[in-house]
Amino acid sequence: MTKFKTNKNKKKAKAFTVKGAAALIIAAILAAALLVIMFRKLSSFLLDKNHSGLLCTKLFRSSIVKSAFADIPHTFCTMTETFLIYFFILLYARSYCGIEDTVYTYHIGTGITSSTEISSLDRWEKACTAASVFTVIFSYLEEHPLNIPRSAELITALEGLCRNHARMNIRHLERVIPSLQAEAYAILCDYWGEDYVKQIEKSMKDE
Repeated sequence: MTKFKTNKNKKKAKAFTVKGAAALIIAAILAAALLVIMFRKLSSFLLDKNHSGLLCTKLFRSSIVKSAFADIPHTFCTMTETFLIYFFILLYARSYCGIEDTVYTYHIGTGITSSTEISSLDRWEKACTAASVFTVIFSYLEEHPLNIPRSAELITALEGLCRNHARMNIRHLERVIPSLQAEAYAILCDYWGEDYVKQIEKSMKDE
């Protein structure tokens, strides 16, 4: 009687083992599929540039947007903020609905990065907040590495965008009125990091 129960238990254990192995295989397949989807989304955005980081005329499910915002820490950012939001939305969304109607008009020469003279440190600081975008993204990627194919290419693309925005800020520094130059440069270094600013300045001189 005891022997019969033991064999029966062994059969059950074997059945559970097979089911467990099957579940692990299915989970691995699903994980691999998700990685492929993730790579396609990010490479289409960062490498192939098939879609922009602008949010205008794009519709997403509210649950996806909420998930994206849950990953974004509180930060002061009024420059390139749509890129930040769109990056995190891409981690969840597989698609979006586009709107053909014109719903946004940009008035050239009136924004933070307009070619007009910068006579306010408040306006200058807002322009420098582009650095916050990349600080948040790279901090997130340190904690959640992109374990997907060609992830190094995606990181390189992000680093290139980061450099371009830093260069843009450095060029905009020329528009700051002379009396605020020293304070403006200090703000620039505070946001981007003094070593990084000097590195970018050197690369600009070497071009």
